[in-house]
Amino acid sequence: CCSNILARWGHCLWHTPSGDIVILGGYSPKTFRDSTLSALSMARDCFYLKLKNTFPLKETLFSAVAQLTNFDVVVFGGRSSLDKASNKLFVMNSYGENLRELQCNKIPEARWKHTLNAISEQRVVLIGGRNKEKYYSDVHVYNVKQNTWKLVKKLPYALYSHSTCNWYNPKDNLDKMVVSGGIDAYGSIHQMVYVIGINE
Repeated sequence: CCSNILARWGHCLWHTPSGDIVILGGYSPKTFRDSTLSALSMARDCFYLKLKNTFPLKETLFSAVAQLTNFDVVVFGGRSSLDKASNKLFVMNSYGENLRELQCNKIPEARWKHTLNAISEQRVVLIGGRNKEKYYSDVHVYNVKQNTWKLVKKLPYALYSHSTCNWYNPKDNLDKMVVSGGIDAYGSIHQMVYVIGINE
């Protein structure tokens, strides 16, 4: 049941309109740093491989994805080796088709172990991450329609390997992000939870 595809870590995962799941990149015991994109379907309580493509970037370990309301997927960052981090930005449909690398100004620095969340039909939020030289506290918003990045704020400290989720409060009509845990530049594990408003 696709155990060679499922056995991995540091990868990304999303779903398709038809209910398939898609796995991108990560580290596999058989293929090591893996730059493949695999779509899996389920039948009789077992996953089987439906589609497999090669992603045009080797730096897919610890990259991050955000899925828009139309099921398109935005991919940012990641790494292969410690010296090879990426700040490339891609958008594609949920099966990895119609793949485009987006070129835009003021793109955030290369990083891995960051988070990426879609907060509306056209906006994606990037938080934190690290590379070999730096640790990041920045919060960027990418506008898909305008193809622009904007630095909107910074956390009190740099953070990577954290988790994030959306939190929309209709009372104040403001998109918010919840940031939980993570590791700082000194290797300390944090127990703080931040709720930050995104009004850009």
